[in-house]
Amino acid sequence: MIQPKPNLTSTNIDELNVFSNQYNLHHDLHAFIEYVQNREVKRSHRSNELSGSDTKRLAKLMSHSSVIEFVESYGFSNWVNYVDEVALLFEFIKYDTEGTYAGYTSREPSFPDNYIEVDTRRYEEFINLPLIDQEKKLLDILVQNYNYSNNEFYAPSVLGRLSCQGLMRISGWRTVRSHFAQH
Repeated sequence: MIQPKPNLTSTNIDELNVFSNQYNLHHDLHAFIEYVQNREVKRSHRSNELSGSDTKRLAKLMSHSSVIEFVESYGFSNWVNYVDEVALLFEFIKYDTEGTYAGYTSREPSFPDNYIEVDTRRYEEFINLPLIDQEKKLLDILVQNYNYSNNEFYAPSVLGRLSCQGLMRISGWRTVRSHFAQH
């Protein structure tokens, strides 16, 4: 049998980026819960964020060293905040997310004495599941609570690599979007 000899040109693949997720959400979720179980973690009064010292301590427990570097440079961590949000979605932790208004001049809610409480029973139920079931529950939480208006096409994501404007800046985006809408 005669085999064709295609006329192929060589391509340099040395410059290509390969994306791999260096964070381990499962590990970091457990590290976060263990940390808040063993400490009295109080969220900030005005912004309801974790304190700088708690964020630094948590960053040291996370699965990737870049979290620590980011916290030391910028004073906060999108990743630690994301793990906090996932723990809240699982209802492993509880804290006030709505706040109270302090009076007529108050434009933003305040969060006085807002300590993180751990629901130990719920967390232990999760821990006692087989690992595959834990992964399925984690995936379900992430998929069911996905906010389509805040995806990487419009805003930066925790693990995303697009700029703040995302793909919306690409010329001809309307054509691409309409193609996706039709299929």
